[in-house]
Amino acid sequence: MEEKYQEALTLYNQCDYEGAYAIIIDNGLCSTEKGDFLCNECRKQILQQYIYLIKDYIEQGQYVEAKELRQQYYSQYGFNSILSEIDIPEPISIISTKNDERQIPVKDGELINKKQKSFKTLLLFPLLAVIIIAAYVFLNLKVDDKTKVEELLATINGNPQSEVLYTTLSQDVEKHFIIYRTDNNIYWSSSDSLKLILSPDELVYATYYSAEFKDDDMSLDISLSKEHESMSSIMKRVLWNKRGRNWSIKCLNENCLLIEKRILFFIDNPKYLYIGDEFKYQDNKGNVCISVSGPFYTYPYHYYDFPLLHSIYSEGGYFVRSGKSFSIDIIIDKRGNCVSHSEFIEMCRMLLPVPNGTNMHEIVSKYLPMLDRKIYEEEGL
Repeated sequence: MEEKYQEALTLYNQCDYEGAYAIIIDNGLCSTEKGDFLCNECRKQILQQYIYLIKDYIEQGQYVEAKELRQQYYSQYGFNSILSEIDIPEPISIISTKNDERQIPVKDGELINKKQKSFKTLLLFPLLAVIIIAAYVFLNLKVDDKTKVEELLATINGNPQSEVLYTTLSQDVEKHFIIYRTDNNIYWSSSDSLKLILSPDELVYATYYSAEFKDDDMSLDISLSKEHESMSSIMKRVLWNKRGRNWSIKCLNENCLLIEKRILFFIDNPKYLYIGDEFKYQDNKGNVCISVSGPFYTYPYHYYDFPLLHSIYSEGGYFVRSGKSFSIDIIIDKRGNCVSHSEFIEMCRMLLPVPNGTNMHEIVSKYLPMLDRKIYEEEGL
């Protein structure tokens, strides 16, 4: 089916809209999102071609041909209100003359001479094919890449179910493209190519980040867990309380999408998603900062007992360790590798230094007492 879709897309890009439409219908491609989209675009272009030819026949006084061509459209593609509203005058009786010529009065009373022609010959598909090919050559000679993408942008904006996420039209690039969504399907499209880059049914490797401190050297460890699952399954878990709606999607740049403010998708690495707690920013190298969380019980206390909490609970430190988590900002590249992290963790809206082997005395004597006081006051103890 994908091969037939690409074949139809190639014909569409060559302005052979009827050929592309025939492949789509014959192979049932309308059952897919991208196939249905391409089918609708073909119908729009075919309709415009028929409108042009019918109006051209009317201008030439060929009213019979105009009516027959409209009926031909109805037979192949069904009734269309736009075509039905075109006013085609009734043909006037034909008067025989020498050399088998005919004289037909036009609206202003003048006569035009025309050879008797076979109506069916005028409507043969080769004529339409010649016009389409001529239009294709003309467009490729006269219309540059940017203009084609601008026309594509207008088409996308005309679809109420679509939303443009990114475009290069304001940039000075050799080849322009658009990234857009239709519902929760995300497309990349240029003047001669259309790609579905992410959909709810897509199987991807979901990479989840978490943080913890190692017991042996107190270093911070950013761990990864990967699950091979569909995009829709991932989003059900991420949006467990917001199901049944479109995802929030933002394009950070031409290569990176941010989904629901915590999921990163890199277009040039399409089989992976990177999931943290919250997006923070993107640097000028294309790296992304996200926050990740971890259990606070792994933070090295050096047996600090949280005396204020201990005055209420038999084990003040256990109160902190049992249900508290910390967060830390990490920087990841477009391959999902953690290249650096911040020098502080956040715990109860307070910043604590990441242990580095030389600052434990400061942590125990300064920061943990401050944390003890903050939790004690916030808990209303």
